[in-house]
Amino acid sequence: MKIRYILLSFAFSITSLNLAFSQDTRTVKEYDEIKSELVQWDSVRGEWLSNSLLAMAQNNPIPARTFPEDFTPFEMYSVLPFERKEKLKTISDSRRNDPTLAQNSGLWLFVSEFFSRSTCKTTSGRTYGDPHFSSFDGNSFSLQSVGEFTLAKSQTGYVNVQARQSASGNDFSLNTAIAMNVGGDRLCFYANEKPDSDISTPIRLEGAPIRVTSSTYFLPHGGTVRSKGNDYIVTWPTGEKVTLQMSNNIRFSTMNVSTFIYPCVMGGYEGLLGNANGTPKDDLSVRGNNNSDLYTSMSKYSTVFGDREITQTANNQEKDYLDRLTRDFGSSWRITDLTSLFDYGVGQNTASFTDVNFPTVHRTVGDLSAKQRTNASRKCQEMGITGEDLKGCIFDNAYLNIPPSPRPVIVDPTNGVVLTKIPTPVREVNKPISERENGKAVNTNSVKPTEVLEKSNEKNPNSAPTSTPQTLPTSSEKPTSVSSKQNETIKANPSIFGGDNNSVPASNPSKQNPTNSTSSPVKINLPSKSTETPSSSPVKVTNKPASSPAASPIQIKKGG
Repeated sequence: MKIRYILLSFAFSITSLNLAFSQDTRTVKEYDEIKSELVQWDSVRGEWLSNSLLAMAQNNPIPARTFPEDFTPFEMYSVLPFERKEKLKTISDSRRNDPTLAQNSGLWLFVSEFFSRSTCKTTSGRTYGDPHFSSFDGNSFSLQSVGEFTLAKSQTGYVNVQARQSASGNDFSLNTAIAMNVGGDRLCFYANEKPDSDISTPIRLEGAPIRVTSSTYFLPHGGTVRSKGNDYIVTWPTGEKVTLQMSNNIRFSTMNVSTFIYPCVMGGYEGLLGNANGTPKDDLSVRGNNNSDLYTSMSKYSTVFGDREITQTANNQEKDYLDRLTRDFGSSWRITDLTSLFDYGVGQNTASFTDVNFPTVHRTVGDLSAKQRTNASRKCQEMGITGEDLKGCIFDNAYLNIPPSPRPVIVDPTNGVVLTKIPTPVREVNKPISERENGKAVNTNSVKPTEVLEKSNEKNPNSAPTSTPQTLPTSSEKPTSVSSKQNETIKANPSIFGGDNNSVPASNPSKQNPTNSTSSPVKINLPSKSTETPSSSPVKVTNKPASSPAASPIQIKKGG
Protein backbone atom coordinates (compact mmCIF):
# COMPACT_ATOMS: atom_id res chain seq x y z
CA MET A 1 0.00 0.00 0.00
CA LYS A 2 2.81 2.34 0.93
CA ILE A 3 4.62 1.58 -2.34
CA ARG A 4 1.44 2.31 -4.31
CA TYR A 5 1.05 5.62 -2.51
CA ILE A 6 4.66 6.56 -3.31
CA LEU A 7 4.21 5.65 -6.98
CA LEU A 8 0.96 7.64 -7.23
CA SER A 9 2.61 10.64 -5.55
CA PHE A 10 5.56 10.43 -7.95
CA ALA A 11 3.25 10.26 -10.96
CA PHE A 12 1.24 13.23 -9.69
CA SER A 13 4.44 15.24 -9.18
CA ILE A 14 5.60 14.54 -12.73
CA THR A 15 2.19 15.56 -14.10
CA SER A 16 2.19 18.77 -12.05
CA LEU A 17 5.74 19.55 -13.17
CA ASN A 18 4.86 19.09 -16.83
CA LEU A 19 1.77 21.30 -16.42
CA ALA A 20 3.75 24.03 -14.66
CA PHE A 21 6.47 23.85 -17.33
CA SER A 22 3.85 24.13 -20.07
CA GLN A 23 2.22 27.16 -18.43
CA ASP A 24 5.58 28.83 -17.84
CA THR A 25 6.59 28.26 -21.46
CA ARG A 26 3.38 29.96 -22.59
CA THR A 27 4.09 32.84 -20.20
CA VAL A 28 7.54 33.36 -21.67
CA LYS A 29 6.13 33.28 -25.19
CA GLU A 30 3.33 35.74 -24.33
CA TYR A 31 5.73 38.15 -22.65
CA ASP A 32 8.38 37.90 -25.37
CA GLU A 33 6.79 40.66 -27.47
CA ILE A 34 7.06 43.10 -24.54
CA LYS A 35 10.67 42.11 -23.92
CA SER A 36 11.52 42.36 -27.60
CA GLU A 37 10.17 45.93 -27.84
CA LEU A 38 12.18 47.02 -24.81
CA VAL A 39 15.40 45.30 -25.93
CA GLN A 40 15.10 46.86 -29.40
CA TRP A 41 14.99 50.25 -27.67
CA ASP A 42 18.07 49.48 -25.55
CA SER A 43 19.70 46.09 -25.13
CA VAL A 44 20.88 46.78 -21.55
CA ARG A 45 18.26 49.07 -20.04
CA GLY A 46 15.44 47.43 -21.95
CA GLU A 47 16.29 43.95 -20.70
CA TRP A 48 16.57 45.29 -17.14
CA LEU A 49 13.16 46.98 -17.41
CA SER A 50 11.61 43.87 -18.93
CA ASN A 51 12.93 41.61 -16.16
CA SER A 52 12.05 44.19 -13.51
CA LEU A 53 8.40 44.23 -14.62
CA LEU A 54 8.19 40.46 -14.19
CA ALA A 55 9.78 40.68 -10.76
CA MET A 56 7.46 43.47 -9.66
CA ALA A 57 4.39 41.55 -10.82
CA GLN A 58 5.53 38.64 -8.65
CA ASN A 59 6.55 40.78 -5.64
CA ASN A 60 10.19 39.73 -6.00
CA PRO A 61 13.38 41.85 -5.85
CA ILE A 62 14.27 43.39 -9.20
CA PRO A 63 17.57 42.72 -11.03
CA ALA A 64 20.59 44.91 -10.28
CA ARG A 65 20.93 48.05 -12.40
CA THR A 66 23.65 47.74 -15.03
CA PHE A 67 23.70 51.36 -16.20
CA PRO A 68 24.70 54.71 -14.65
CA GLU A 69 21.19 56.21 -14.22
CA ASP A 70 19.54 55.94 -10.79
CA PHE A 71 16.02 55.44 -12.16
CA THR A 72 13.17 53.35 -10.86
CA PRO A 73 11.51 51.05 -13.42
CA PHE A 74 8.75 53.60 -14.04
CA GLU A 75 11.24 56.44 -14.44
CA MET A 76 13.12 54.34 -16.96
CA TYR A 77 9.87 53.61 -18.80
CA SER A 78 8.97 57.32 -18.83
CA VAL A 79 11.99 58.19 -21.01
CA LEU A 80 10.96 55.81 -23.78
CA PRO A 81 9.82 57.47 -27.01
CA PHE A 82 6.09 58.18 -27.15
CA GLU A 83 5.43 55.80 -30.05
CA ARG A 84 7.11 52.88 -28.30
CA LYS A 85 5.18 53.50 -25.09
CA GLU A 86 1.95 53.50 -27.06
CA LYS A 87 2.87 50.20 -28.70
CA LEU A 88 3.73 48.59 -25.34
CA LYS A 89 0.43 49.76 -23.90
CA THR A 90 -1.47 48.34 -26.87
CA ILE A 91 0.25 44.96 -26.52
CA SER A 92 -0.35 44.73 -22.76
CA ASP A 93 -3.99 45.83 -23.04
CA SER A 94 -4.57 43.18 -25.69
CA ARG A 95 -3.04 40.49 -23.46
CA ARG A 96 -5.04 41.71 -20.46
CA ASN A 97 -8.34 41.42 -22.35
CA ASP A 98 -7.56 38.08 -24.02
CA PRO A 99 -9.76 35.37 -22.38
CA THR A 100 -7.38 32.63 -23.55
CA LEU A 101 -4.66 34.09 -21.28
CA ALA A 102 -6.73 33.91 -18.10
CA GLN A 103 -4.10 31.79 -16.36
CA ASN A 104 -1.75 34.77 -16.52
CA SER A 105 -4.31 37.49 -15.80
CA GLY A 106 -2.42 38.70 -12.72
CA LEU A 107 0.70 39.37 -14.76
CA TRP A 108 -1.08 41.23 -17.55
CA LEU A 109 -3.20 43.25 -15.14
CA PHE A 110 -0.03 44.52 -13.46
CA VAL A 111 1.88 45.18 -16.70
CA SER A 112 -1.09 46.91 -18.34
CA GLU A 113 -1.64 49.21 -15.36
CA PHE A 114 2.09 49.96 -15.23
CA PHE A 115 2.09 51.15 -18.85
CA SER A 116 -1.20 53.05 -18.37
CA ARG A 117 0.26 55.26 -15.65
CA SER A 118 2.06 57.36 -18.25
CA THR A 119 -1.35 58.62 -19.46
CA CYS A 120 -2.78 59.11 -15.96
CA LYS A 121 -2.11 62.39 -14.14
CA THR A 122 -1.05 62.10 -10.49
CA THR A 123 -3.01 63.63 -7.64
CA SER A 124 -1.68 64.47 -4.20
CA GLY A 125 -2.82 64.62 -0.60
CA ARG A 126 -0.91 65.61 2.49
CA THR A 127 -0.82 65.91 6.27
CA TYR A 128 1.10 68.75 7.89
CA GLY A 129 1.37 70.87 10.99
CA ASP A 130 -0.52 69.81 14.09
CA PRO A 131 -1.86 68.04 11.95
CA HIS A 132 -4.05 69.24 9.13
CA PHE A 133 -5.07 67.15 6.14
CA SER A 134 -5.72 67.89 2.50
CA SER A 135 -7.31 64.90 0.76
CA PHE A 136 -6.62 63.66 -2.76
CA ASP A 137 -9.89 65.28 -3.84
CA GLY A 138 -9.21 68.64 -2.19
CA ASN A 139 -11.07 68.28 1.11
CA SER A 140 -9.43 69.96 4.13
CA PHE A 141 -9.82 69.09 7.80
CA SER A 142 -7.94 68.89 11.09
CA LEU A 143 -7.53 65.73 13.19
CA GLN A 144 -6.02 65.99 16.68
CA SER A 145 -5.75 62.25 17.37
CA VAL A 146 -3.09 60.10 19.01
CA GLY A 147 -2.37 56.73 17.44
CA GLU A 148 -1.43 55.01 14.17
CA PHE A 149 -3.63 55.35 11.10
CA THR A 150 -3.94 54.36 7.44
CA LEU A 151 -3.06 57.47 5.50
CA ALA A 152 -3.40 56.07 1.96
CA LYS A 153 -3.67 52.48 0.80
CA SER A 154 -4.34 50.98 -2.63
CA GLN A 155 -6.65 48.00 -2.90
CA THR A 156 -3.76 45.55 -3.26
CA GLY A 157 -1.60 47.17 -0.59
CA TYR A 158 1.21 47.68 -3.12
CA VAL A 159 1.03 51.31 -2.04
CA ASN A 160 0.38 51.60 1.70
CA VAL A 161 1.25 54.64 3.81
CA GLN A 162 0.60 54.76 7.57
CA ALA A 163 1.00 57.71 9.94
CA ARG A 164 1.71 57.88 13.68
CA GLN A 165 0.35 60.92 15.53
CA SER A 166 1.77 61.67 18.98
CA ALA A 167 0.58 64.10 21.65
CA SER A 168 2.08 67.57 22.01
CA GLY A 169 0.67 68.79 25.30
CA ASN A 170 -2.97 68.08 26.09
CA ASP A 171 -4.60 69.64 23.05
CA PHE A 172 -2.49 69.01 19.94
CA SER A 173 -0.86 66.11 18.13
CA LEU A 174 1.93 65.89 15.55
CA ASN A 175 3.05 63.46 12.85
CA THR A 176 6.05 61.68 14.39
CA ALA A 177 6.46 58.55 12.24
CA ILE A 178 5.54 57.23 8.79
CA ALA A 179 5.55 53.59 7.69
CA MET A 180 5.20 52.45 4.08
CA ASN A 181 4.97 49.39 1.91
CA VAL A 182 6.99 50.54 -1.09
CA GLY A 183 6.04 47.87 -3.61
CA GLY A 184 7.15 45.05 -1.29
CA ASP A 185 9.71 46.85 0.92
CA ARG A 186 8.72 47.93 4.44
CA LEU A 187 10.21 51.39 4.96
CA CYS A 188 9.76 53.56 8.08
CA PHE A 189 10.77 57.09 9.13
CA TYR A 190 10.89 58.21 12.76
CA ALA A 191 11.07 61.88 13.76
CA ASN A 192 11.70 61.29 17.46
CA GLU A 193 11.31 57.98 19.30
CA LYS A 194 13.29 55.25 17.50
CA PRO A 195 12.37 51.55 17.75
CA ASP A 196 15.98 50.65 18.67
CA SER A 197 19.13 52.19 20.13
CA ASP A 198 20.41 53.66 16.84
CA ILE A 199 19.66 57.40 16.89
CA SER A 200 22.00 58.27 14.00
CA THR A 201 19.37 57.79 11.29
CA PRO A 202 15.57 58.17 11.15
CA ILE A 203 15.13 55.42 8.54
CA ARG A 204 14.48 51.70 8.97
CA LEU A 205 14.24 49.23 6.08
CA GLU A 206 12.67 45.93 7.15
CA GLY A 207 13.57 46.97 10.70
CA ALA A 208 17.27 47.64 9.97
CA PRO A 209 18.73 51.18 10.16
CA ILE A 210 19.88 52.61 6.82
CA ARG A 211 21.51 55.92 5.92
CA VAL A 212 20.70 57.88 2.79
CA THR A 213 23.23 60.41 1.49
CA SER A 214 22.67 63.00 -1.22
CA SER A 215 22.77 60.16 -3.73
CA THR A 216 20.00 57.63 -4.31
CA TYR A 217 19.36 54.63 -2.10
CA PHE A 218 17.98 51.66 -4.05
CA LEU A 219 15.28 49.55 -2.42
CA PRO A 220 15.32 45.81 -3.26
CA HIS A 221 11.92 45.76 -5.01
CA GLY A 222 12.65 48.70 -7.32
CA GLY A 223 11.82 51.82 -5.30
CA THR A 224 14.28 54.56 -4.35
CA VAL A 225 14.93 56.98 -1.48
CA ARG A 226 16.46 60.35 -2.31
CA SER A 227 17.43 62.95 0.29
CA LYS A 228 18.25 66.63 0.52
CA GLY A 229 19.02 67.88 4.00
CA ASN A 230 16.17 66.77 6.26
CA ASP A 231 13.82 66.18 3.34
CA TYR A 232 13.27 62.80 1.70
CA ILE A 233 11.53 61.60 -1.45
CA VAL A 234 10.44 57.97 -1.57
CA THR A 235 9.53 56.73 -5.05
CA TRP A 236 7.67 53.51 -5.81
CA PRO A 237 8.84 51.32 -8.71
CA THR A 238 5.48 52.13 -10.33
CA GLY A 239 5.88 55.92 -9.97
CA GLU A 240 3.99 56.86 -6.80
CA LYS A 241 5.85 59.16 -4.39
CA VAL A 242 5.90 60.26 -0.76
CA THR A 243 7.79 63.37 0.38
CA LEU A 244 8.79 63.88 4.01
CA GLN A 245 9.85 67.24 5.42
CA MET A 246 11.46 66.54 8.79
CA SER A 247 11.45 69.27 11.44
CA ASN A 248 13.37 69.12 14.71
CA ASN A 249 13.54 71.82 17.37
CA ILE A 250 13.69 72.12 21.16
CA ARG A 251 9.93 71.77 21.62
CA PHE A 252 9.07 68.95 19.25
CA SER A 253 10.08 66.75 16.32
CA THR A 254 7.57 66.27 13.54
CA MET A 255 7.19 65.76 9.80
CA ASN A 256 5.00 66.99 6.98
CA VAL A 257 4.02 64.24 4.54
CA SER A 258 2.74 64.51 0.97
CA THR A 259 1.57 61.50 -1.02
CA PHE A 260 1.38 61.44 -4.83
CA ILE A 261 -0.66 58.63 -6.38
CA TYR A 262 -2.28 57.60 -9.66
CA PRO A 263 -6.08 57.66 -9.18
CA CYS A 264 -6.60 55.50 -12.27
CA VAL A 265 -5.37 52.24 -10.67
CA MET A 266 -7.96 49.50 -10.36
CA GLY A 267 -9.73 49.44 -7.00
CA GLY A 268 -8.79 52.98 -6.01
CA TYR A 269 -7.58 54.11 -2.60
CA GLU A 270 -8.74 54.36 1.00
CA GLY A 271 -7.56 56.04 4.20
CA LEU A 272 -7.50 59.46 5.86
CA LEU A 273 -6.57 61.09 2.54
CA GLY A 274 -9.72 59.78 0.87
CA ASN A 275 -10.43 57.57 -2.12
CA ALA A 276 -9.17 59.77 -5.00
CA ASN A 277 -12.44 59.43 -6.92
CA GLY A 278 -12.69 63.13 -7.75
CA THR A 279 -15.49 63.77 -5.25
CA PRO A 280 -14.56 65.52 -1.98
CA LYS A 281 -17.99 64.96 -0.40
CA ASP A 282 -17.23 61.34 0.57
CA ASP A 283 -13.70 61.93 1.86
CA LEU A 284 -14.90 62.15 5.48
CA SER A 285 -16.86 58.92 5.36
CA VAL A 286 -16.40 56.62 8.30
CA ARG A 287 -14.69 53.43 7.16
CA GLY A 288 -17.35 51.04 5.90
CA ASN A 289 -20.02 53.77 5.85
CA ASN A 290 -20.24 55.95 2.74
CA ASN A 291 -23.31 57.82 4.08
CA SER A 292 -21.45 59.85 6.72
CA ASP A 293 -22.77 63.38 7.19
CA LEU A 294 -19.46 64.74 8.48
CA TYR A 295 -18.86 66.59 5.22
CA THR A 296 -22.19 68.40 5.59
CA SER A 297 -21.31 69.27 9.18
CA MET A 298 -17.93 70.61 8.10
CA SER A 299 -19.51 72.84 5.45
CA LYS A 300 -22.10 74.15 7.91
CA TYR A 301 -20.10 74.68 11.08
CA SER A 302 -16.42 74.90 10.15
CA THR A 303 -14.61 78.04 11.25
CA VAL A 304 -11.05 76.71 11.08
CA PHE A 305 -11.43 76.30 7.32
CA GLY A 306 -14.33 78.71 6.81
CA ASP A 307 -14.38 82.40 5.86
CA ARG A 308 -17.45 83.53 7.79
CA GLU A 309 -17.36 85.74 10.87
CA ILE A 310 -16.65 83.65 13.95
CA THR A 311 -19.44 83.59 16.56
CA GLN A 312 -19.48 81.74 19.88
CA THR A 313 -22.32 79.54 18.71
CA ALA A 314 -20.50 78.55 15.52
CA ASN A 315 -17.31 77.98 17.51
CA ASN A 316 -19.06 75.58 19.91
CA GLN A 317 -20.69 73.77 17.01
CA GLU A 318 -17.32 73.35 15.35
CA LYS A 319 -15.88 71.78 18.49
CA ASP A 320 -18.71 69.27 18.46
CA TYR A 321 -17.94 68.54 14.81
CA LEU A 322 -14.21 68.08 15.57
CA ASP A 323 -15.07 65.66 18.36
CA ARG A 324 -17.20 63.56 15.99
CA LEU A 325 -14.50 63.77 13.31
CA THR A 326 -11.88 62.44 15.72
CA ARG A 327 -14.08 59.84 17.41
CA ASP A 328 -15.87 58.44 14.34
CA PHE A 329 -13.93 59.18 11.17
CA GLY A 330 -10.37 59.18 12.56
CA SER A 331 -10.80 56.14 14.79
CA SER A 332 -12.25 54.09 11.92
CA TRP A 333 -8.86 54.30 10.17
CA ARG A 334 -6.74 53.12 13.09
CA ILE A 335 -4.45 50.22 12.20
CA THR A 336 -4.05 46.98 14.15
CA ASP A 337 -1.07 44.85 15.15
CA LEU A 338 -1.86 42.63 12.16
CA THR A 339 -1.90 45.47 9.62
CA SER A 340 0.81 47.69 11.14
CA LEU A 341 3.96 48.40 9.12
CA PHE A 342 5.78 50.12 12.00
CA ASP A 343 8.75 48.81 13.97
CA TYR A 344 8.31 48.46 17.73
CA GLY A 345 10.63 48.19 20.70
CA VAL A 346 10.57 45.27 23.09
CA GLY A 347 7.14 44.92 24.67
CA GLN A 348 5.58 47.55 22.38
CA ASN A 349 2.79 47.35 19.80
CA THR A 350 0.36 49.78 18.20
CA ALA A 351 -1.54 50.12 21.48
CA SER A 352 1.62 51.59 23.02
CA PHE A 353 1.15 54.67 20.80
CA THR A 354 -2.65 54.97 21.07
CA ASP A 355 -4.80 57.23 23.25
CA VAL A 356 -8.46 57.05 22.25
CA ASN A 357 -9.40 59.79 24.77
CA PHE A 358 -7.14 62.43 23.20
CA PRO A 359 -7.54 65.39 23.03
CA THR A 360 -9.08 66.57 26.28
CA VAL A 361 -10.43 69.64 24.52
CA HIS A 362 -10.61 70.72 20.87
CA ARG A 363 -9.08 74.08 19.96
CA THR A 364 -10.25 76.24 17.07
CA VAL A 365 -9.31 79.48 15.37
CA GLY A 366 -12.32 80.94 17.17
CA ASP A 367 -10.47 80.55 20.45
CA LEU A 368 -7.74 82.91 19.23
CA SER A 369 -7.87 86.66 19.61
CA ALA A 370 -8.27 88.82 16.53
CA LYS A 371 -4.66 90.01 16.96
CA GLN A 372 -3.33 86.44 17.07
CA ARG A 373 -5.22 85.54 13.90
CA THR A 374 -4.02 88.66 12.09
CA ASN A 375 -0.36 88.17 13.00
CA ALA A 376 -0.41 84.49 12.04
CA SER A 377 -2.16 85.28 8.77
CA ARG A 378 0.48 87.86 7.85
CA LYS A 379 3.36 85.43 8.51
CA CYS A 380 1.74 82.73 6.42
CA GLN A 381 0.98 85.04 3.50
CA GLU A 382 4.54 86.34 3.51
CA MET A 383 5.64 82.75 2.89
CA GLY A 384 3.26 82.46 -0.08
CA ILE A 385 0.67 80.29 1.70
CA THR A 386 -2.81 80.74 0.21
CA GLY A 387 -6.23 79.09 -0.02
CA GLU A 388 -7.02 76.12 2.20
CA ASP A 389 -3.37 75.89 3.22
CA LEU A 390 -3.57 79.43 4.64
CA LYS A 391 -6.36 78.47 7.02
CA GLY A 392 -4.37 75.56 8.42
CA CYS A 393 -1.19 77.65 8.57
CA ILE A 394 -2.89 80.29 10.74
CA PHE A 395 -3.89 77.60 13.22
CA ASP A 396 -0.38 76.10 13.37
CA ASN A 397 1.47 79.39 13.66
CA ALA A 398 -0.80 80.94 16.29
CA TYR A 399 -0.93 77.95 18.63
CA LEU A 400 2.45 76.19 18.36
CA ASN A 401 4.51 78.68 16.34
CA ILE A 402 4.96 76.03 13.65
CA PRO A 403 6.48 77.71 10.57
CA PRO A 404 4.49 77.80 7.32
CA SER A 405 4.64 74.62 5.24
CA PRO A 406 4.45 75.26 1.49
CA ARG A 407 3.40 72.37 -0.71
CA PRO A 408 6.48 70.48 -1.92
CA VAL A 409 7.62 70.79 -5.51
CA ILE A 410 9.13 67.58 -6.91
CA VAL A 411 11.62 67.75 -9.77
CA ASP A 412 11.44 64.84 -12.22
CA PRO A 413 14.87 63.11 -12.03
CA THR A 414 14.61 62.16 -15.72
CA ASN A 415 14.48 65.79 -16.88
CA GLY A 416 17.46 66.67 -19.03
CA VAL A 417 18.93 63.17 -18.96
CA VAL A 418 20.11 61.82 -22.31
CA LEU A 419 20.61 58.08 -22.41
CA THR A 420 23.51 56.55 -24.31
CA LYS A 421 23.83 53.00 -25.49
CA ILE A 422 26.27 51.00 -23.40
CA PRO A 423 27.72 47.50 -23.61
CA THR A 424 26.76 44.88 -21.05
CA PRO A 425 28.96 45.37 -17.95
CA VAL A 426 30.95 42.53 -16.44
CA ARG A 427 28.92 40.73 -13.76
CA GLU A 428 29.81 40.47 -10.10
CA VAL A 429 28.18 37.37 -8.68
CA ASN A 430 29.61 37.25 -5.17
CA LYS A 431 27.79 40.24 -3.65
CA PRO A 432 24.08 40.82 -2.97
CA ILE A 433 22.31 43.42 -5.06
CA SER A 434 21.99 45.87 -2.16
CA GLU A 435 25.77 45.98 -1.63
CA ARG A 436 26.51 46.41 -5.33
CA GLU A 437 23.93 49.14 -5.93
CA ASN A 438 24.09 51.22 -2.77
CA GLY A 439 27.46 52.90 -2.57
CA LYS A 440 29.20 51.59 -5.70
CA ALA A 441 29.13 53.07 -9.18
CA VAL A 442 28.85 51.14 -12.42
CA ASN A 443 32.27 50.36 -13.89
CA THR A 444 32.29 52.38 -17.10
CA ASN A 445 36.00 52.11 -17.81
CA SER A 446 35.34 49.59 -20.55
CA VAL A 447 32.56 51.58 -22.21
CA LYS A 448 33.24 51.95 -25.91
CA PRO A 449 32.14 54.82 -28.15
CA THR A 450 28.37 54.91 -28.24
CA GLU A 451 25.48 56.64 -29.87
CA VAL A 452 22.78 58.70 -28.20
CA LEU A 453 19.47 56.94 -27.64
CA GLU A 454 16.20 58.41 -28.79
CA LYS A 455 14.58 60.54 -26.06
CA SER A 456 10.83 60.80 -25.61
CA ASN A 457 9.02 64.10 -25.95
CA GLU A 458 5.40 63.95 -24.86
CA LYS A 459 4.47 67.27 -26.48
CA ASN A 460 6.26 66.54 -29.75
CA PRO A 461 7.00 62.81 -30.15
CA ASN A 462 8.75 63.43 -33.45
CA SER A 463 11.26 65.94 -32.12
CA ALA A 464 14.92 65.07 -32.53
CA PRO A 465 16.90 64.08 -29.43
CA THR A 466 19.66 66.20 -28.05
CA SER A 467 23.17 64.88 -28.25
CA THR A 468 24.72 66.11 -25.00
CA PRO A 469 24.67 63.50 -22.26
CA GLN A 470 23.60 64.45 -18.74
CA THR A 471 26.47 64.62 -16.26
CA LEU A 472 25.55 62.62 -13.20
CA PRO A 473 27.04 63.14 -9.73
CA THR A 474 28.90 60.46 -7.84
CA SER A 475 28.16 59.05 -4.43
CA SER A 476 29.95 60.63 -1.49
CA GLU A 477 29.08 58.07 1.13
CA LYS A 478 28.32 54.39 1.23
CA PRO A 479 24.93 53.77 2.89
CA THR A 480 24.40 50.82 5.17
CA SER A 481 23.20 47.90 3.07
CA VAL A 482 20.11 45.87 3.82
CA SER A 483 20.94 42.82 5.88
CA SER A 484 18.80 40.37 3.95
CA LYS A 485 20.30 38.64 0.89
CA GLN A 486 18.69 39.13 -2.49
CA ASN A 487 18.67 36.75 -5.40
CA GLU A 488 20.29 37.72 -8.68
CA THR A 489 17.60 35.82 -10.57
CA ILE A 490 13.91 36.59 -10.76
CA LYS A 491 11.70 33.73 -9.59
CA ALA A 492 8.15 33.86 -10.86
CA ASN A 493 5.16 33.06 -8.67
CA PRO A 494 2.75 30.79 -10.60
CA SER A 495 -0.18 32.01 -8.49
CA ILE A 496 0.39 35.55 -9.76
CA PHE A 497 0.41 34.33 -13.31
CA GLY A 498 -2.83 32.54 -12.57
CA GLY A 499 -4.52 35.75 -11.46
CA ASP A 500 -5.11 34.54 -7.89
CA ASN A 501 -6.52 37.43 -5.87
CA ASN A 502 -4.71 36.16 -2.81
CA SER A 503 -1.36 36.60 -4.52
CA VAL A 504 -1.23 40.40 -4.40
CA PRO A 505 1.29 41.95 -2.01
CA ALA A 506 0.03 41.93 1.58
CA SER A 507 -0.22 45.13 3.57
CA ASN A 508 2.64 44.02 5.79
CA PRO A 509 5.48 42.86 3.51
CA SER A 510 7.65 41.96 6.50
CA LYS A 511 5.45 38.91 6.93
CA GLN A 512 6.17 37.73 3.40
CA ASN A 513 9.08 35.74 2.03
CA PRO A 514 8.15 35.37 -1.61
CA THR A 515 11.45 33.90 -2.69
CA ASN A 516 11.44 30.93 -0.31
CA SER A 517 10.52 27.60 -1.85
CA THR A 518 11.22 24.03 -0.99
CA SER A 519 10.87 22.85 -4.57
CA SER A 520 13.58 23.18 -7.19
CA PRO A 521 12.80 25.82 -9.80
CA VAL A 522 12.34 24.95 -13.42
CA LYS A 523 14.80 27.16 -15.26
CA ILE A 524 13.62 28.72 -18.49
CA ASN A 525 15.80 31.15 -20.39
CA LEU A 526 14.04 33.97 -22.19
CA PRO A 527 15.26 34.77 -25.69
CA SER A 528 18.72 36.29 -25.58
CA LYS A 529 18.98 40.02 -25.97
CA SER A 530 19.88 41.55 -29.27
CA THR A 531 23.34 42.82 -29.95
CA GLU A 532 23.88 46.27 -31.37
CA THR A 533 26.99 47.76 -32.83
CA PRO A 534 27.91 51.08 -31.24
CA SER A 535 28.60 54.06 -33.42
CA SER A 536 31.87 55.88 -33.59
CA SER A 537 30.90 59.07 -31.74
CA PRO A 538 32.50 59.04 -28.28
CA VAL A 539 30.35 60.02 -25.35
CA LYS A 540 31.38 60.77 -21.78
CA VAL A 541 29.52 58.73 -19.17
CA THR A 542 30.07 59.64 -15.53
CA ASN A 543 29.80 57.24 -12.65
CA LYS A 544 26.57 56.97 -10.67
CA PRO A 545 25.79 54.76 -7.67
CA ALA A 546 24.50 51.55 -9.14
CA SER A 547 25.44 47.93 -9.57
CA SER A 548 27.63 46.37 -12.18
CA PRO A 549 26.12 42.96 -12.99
CA ALA A 550 23.55 42.33 -15.64
CA ALA A 551 20.26 40.64 -14.83
CA SER A 552 20.45 36.87 -14.60
CA PRO A 553 18.20 34.69 -16.73
CA ILE A 554 14.65 34.45 -15.46
CA GLN A 555 13.81 31.40 -13.39
CA ILE A 556 10.26 30.22 -12.99
CA LYS A 557 9.43 27.97 -10.06
CA LYS A 558 7.40 24.79 -10.26
CA GLY A 559 3.83 24.92 -9.08
CA GLY A 560 3.19 23.74 -5.55
